[in-house]
Amino acid sequence: MEKSFVRNLTVVSIILCLAIEACCSDIRVATPVTKTTINTAIESASPGDTIIVPDGTYNNIGAFSANADGRPKSKIVFKAKTPGKVTFTGSFGFTNHGNHWIVRDFVFKDIYSSKATFKVIQLVNSNHTRVTNNQFINITSAKNISSCIRLKNGSSDCEIDHNYFKGVRGANIANLTGSYRTYIHQSNCS
Repeated sequence: MEKSFVRNLTVVSIILCLAIEACCSDIRVATPVTKTTINTAIESASPGDTIIVPDGTYNNIGAFSANADGRPKSKIVFKAKTPGKVTFTGSFGFTNHGNHWIVRDFVFKDIYSSKATFKVIQLVNSNHTRVTNNQFINITSAKNISSCIRLKNGSSDCEIDHNYFKGVRGANIANLTGSYRTYIHQSNCS
């Protein structure tokens, strides 16, 4: 009986490990990296997945957004393959409507918009999302009303940490009406 119990316990453990592995995967953005390949990766993400952008410099990707929700213990991660080795320049904007995300390890450099207001990363009704370890360098818009990170429309319990801001014409972080309990810490400006 004891052998049977141990065997059954082993089988159940293996099945649980496989189930956990099946629900959490790395999604690599296809090359060449374009707005379409990023959108395809983001649209296929499920709770616990990590979306990985290959190292390189990408110009004029444009605006794209995410709507999927992660879970408290299975966040969706959108990250650079190697911290600081993925640079977006020119036209760029990421709007996240999903909950439980982590956006990390990117460099946003020489981003410009001809629009009066502009944001590099925008969290719209996005809760429990973290933006960490990113660099925002030379960010500007036509009327200098730009934000590197903007939270709005009910975004709450978000964390903005370990980011670097340099040469930003506008707000580094804009926490607009209707966003609550944003934890901002350990970021540097120059």
